[in-house]
Amino acid sequence: MKVFPTVFRVLGLLAGLAAPGVFAAELSIAVSATGMSTPFYVAEKMGMFAQEGLKVRLEDCINGARCIKQMFAGKVQLATVSDLPIMFNGFERKDFVVLSTFCNANFDTKLIVRKNDNISAAKDLVGKRVAIPMGTSSQYAFDLIALSQGFDPRGMGLINMAPEDMPQAMLSHKIDAAAVFEPAAFKVMQALGSEAQTLPTGSVHTLSFNLVTLKPTLNSRRDDMVRLVRALNNATVYIQNNPELSKSILLDHLKLDPAFITSAWADFRFNMVLSQSLLISLESEARWAIRENLISNHQIPNFLDLLEPSILRKVRPSGVTLVK
Repeated sequence: MKVFPTVFRVLGLLAGLAAPGVFAAELSIAVSATGMSTPFYVAEKMGMFAQEGLKVRLEDCINGARCIKQMFAGKVQLATVSDLPIMFNGFERKDFVVLSTFCNANFDTKLIVRKNDNISAAKDLVGKRVAIPMGTSSQYAFDLIALSQGFDPRGMGLINMAPEDMPQAMLSHKIDAAAVFEPAAFKVMQALGSEAQTLPTGSVHTLSFNLVTLKPTLNSRRDDMVRLVRALNNATVYIQNNPELSKSILLDHLKLDPAFITSAWADFRFNMVLSQSLLISLESEARWAIRENLISNHQIPNFLDLLEPSILRKVRPSGVTLVK
């Protein structure tokens, strides 16, 4: 990756002016290792956290469901997570809040098969061994894909599998298909090489990636949360204006093949928002979870109570479109 020392020196000087030798106590964030987390990698690399007087520690984790578990376990103070784990945890606890969405994507979940298995459409997966990381956005997306193509996912023998186990499972023919989010989907395709094939799915679900924290953390570090969200907002603006350098920062951080960008980047929309569409998605997902008996509590929570707009309003008021 190319380095631009002059830019970094200038940013360092600006950071010194913004907070001359004084930094807030460290903020730790569990960050899902996905292209959707690019604002965090850019903010770290380009000194945007330091500009706000923040010392931030990013902890990589494989997906949002694991990131939020790290936060609940007290290992980090904030986490990045997609909408589905927010929905599931919203049934069980009320001690966390969403500060902002920072990225949306329409085609994050891919259905990957082997070319020589004669599977050309999602409906051909009926009776096949399909691996999915259950309890994640990929499970919800797969159900929507199935219903949109006229078959019932409930009659299938779906296999709960961790994303990191899918490449070998496909290579050894233990499964016939993998339904999984990026960049795990890209790694499955890499492992299969020329035998990899993605099935057409259409846009069935807009995935959101969000920044969450515990309410006690928010209450004790409110000013730092404003600085953090401001740094991330600056990062999203930087990504929009400097996509090529932002891609390089992402690839360098995740150690990914540049081909990943070709397959996934166009689907990412980086913006700091807290919107009514997130609330609608959470409610729709909750009805799905109840219908599929994925949770024992059938009382849909008031998800509006989990959305905390006050921080983003101080940074980007136009990004808050919640209707109360």
